[in-house]
Amino acid sequence: MIRKNDAAEIRTQIKSTSDTLATAVKDIGTTLSREISEIAQDTERQRRELADLISTAITGLQNDNRELRDALRAAQGDISTARREIQQARAEIETVRLEAAEPRATPDPPAALEAPPEPSATHAEQQQQGDEDEFNTLLDLAAGIAYAEISCHRDTWDFLVAEAARGEHFRLPAIVNPDDDCLIDVDVSGRTLIAILEALQRTRGDQQLGAGTRHIASKAYRRIKHALQQLEPDGTPAAQPTGDRAPVTRIVIDDRIAVKGTTDSQPATD
Repeated sequence: MIRKNDAAEIRTQIKSTSDTLATAVKDIGTTLSREISEIAQDTERQRRELADLISTAITGLQNDNRELRDALRAAQGDISTARREIQQARAEIETVRLEAAEPRATPDPPAALEAPPEPSATHAEQQQQGDEDEFNTLLDLAAGIAYAEISCHRDTWDFLVAEAARGEHFRLPAIVNPDDDCLIDVDVSGRTLIAILEALQRTRGDQQLGAGTRHIASKAYRRIKHALQQLEPDGTPAAQPTGDRAPVTRIVIDDRIAVKGTTDSQPATD
């Protein structure tokens, strides 16, 4: 049988043990709370450091990309400048070559030694006069248009630039558009077209030049002539619909191309 004093002592021990357990649990909870808080703070710090590293890396990549774009634009500008200088150098070289190839004037023979005119001289003069009249008509048609589009190979365009660069009215177009068939499309003003016509007329009739040069000039001249002859004397397309803007005169220097149903220049029978 348990005595009163023993029961009181047991209760005291149980209470003491309970208080000790409560204190231990409280200490454990405090320790866990502190460690969780420290882990959370460390995680947040690491997150901020990672975000800063990512932001710094992105900013560096953006700066590098911007520098690369600036360098690319500068390189493109240098390439464009070099191309213009090369075209100008080609034109100057071709000018020097043509001037060197021009025949020197020779004094007329004495009147007493002149041979009587050939019977065909009158016909030749008439043909020459006809060519001059046709040439003047083409110049007049070219002067009446705002611009025309020349479609040809880049080498052919370089030839036209070299021939016409010394002309009074030649202006080098700023934009040359390539297409998908190894050709380029160049918009030239009527004034520049006049300079090209004058240069081709001079080159194709210069017997001091090589046959290839004269044939290239003649072919280009005929293509321009064919396109301009589609215009009325006032400079408007012959088949222009009433109230519509006239289509742009297109000059194609390529015998492979046959454009039908338009006012573009079609390859003509040479």
